[in-house]
Amino acid sequence: MPINVGIRVSPRTKTTAFLRRLKRAAEVVSDLKTTFEEVYHPFMLVHMRDQFATGGRAGGQQWAGLEREPKYAAYKRNIVGNAPILRWPTANEQLYPSLTNPRGAGHLASSSDAAARFGTSIAHAATLDRGGIGPFGEPFPARPILALGPQRNAALFALLKQDILARVEKSRRPTVRQ
Repeated sequence: MPINVGIRVSPRTKTTAFLRRLKRAAEVVSDLKTTFEEVYHPFMLVHMRDQFATGGRAGGQQWAGLEREPKYAAYKRNIVGNAPILRWPTANEQLYPSLTNPRGAGHLASSSDAAARFGTSIAHAATLDRGGIGPFGEPFPARPILALGPQRNAALFALLKQDILARVEKSRRPTVRQ
């Protein structure tokens, strides 16, 4: 279903200048690849570090502990001590580096003119996110890894908007020819 937008120009507005600016804005918005690469991706990397550091609270929902998974908790404690939830701070850790390091194995980030993608290719990440049955047959709850929550979502959109408006303003400045 198309969205129709109408614009009414006041007789006092310099119509030509307004239309030029509107055209520049349309050009910027038609290709958001740079905004996604320079704003969205870095934001998500920081958010993921915060998600792991706060046990999910940064995304709006505290991840459940391992209390209902005693066998798994004992196994994990034996190998990595009291490591935070969803962390395995060893040389073989997969999930955390894939979501917090752009060069981490499994890191997924791509963008086009109209969309951005962020995540991980680590196979068990989806199961951790939605919940399931662990390696010792114990059910575990969903731990929403990529959740943003309302505050982070609003912050992200404010940054995207700020970047887009800055690009529109930058595009209207005349270039100096030498």
